[in-house]
Amino acid sequence: MVTRRNADGTPTGQAIRSEGAIPYASQIENDSTYPGTYVDDVLTTLYTTVGARQMVKVAGLEINTLNNEQHTHIGGSALYQFVPTHVVVHMEAATGTAATGDFHITIGTSTGGTQVLSSTECTGVIAINTKIVIDLTGAVKAAMPCDGAFYVKVTTADTTAAAGHLADAYIFGEIILGGT
Repeated sequence: MVTRRNADGTPTGQAIRSEGAIPYASQIENDSTYPGTYVDDVLTTLYTTVGARQMVKVAGLEINTLNNEQHTHIGGSALYQFVPTHVVVHMEAATGTAATGDFHITIGTSTGGTQVLSSTECTGVIAINTKIVIDLTGAVKAAMPCDGAFYVKVTTADTTAAAGHLADAYIFGEIILGGT
């Protein structure tokens, strides 16, 4: 096998990828149309100019239990902010009596908070794998540092759901530079 090499004797990015090695991005020369000498330069430029999409999952919300609250840490640095765009509420588990989908949730950045979503009915989330999308665009939101957490709370319990009905909230958004 012939290895393509740069003028300095190092393998070209194409040669490294073709030969099956998994190098660091800083070792692969950029052969794209994006600016930067190495692939990590390109990724840094894309990350800081375009941003990054992230999903935070808050799992195990008991929809039949008033005031049940679950939380999950966003998992990032305070140097970045999370800008939520939409939430997907998904029925993870359903046992016994069917749900009516009349439960309400709030989403905040602190226990009992409503900074992201005020009390909203989850109509249609009635059986396993049913889901709804709640659009968060258009509303002005406070800055949410990426080292924080999201809290999801049942503010009105489902009127017919038996124990074992669990919903997950997937909070989607963009990560941008600029801490609070």
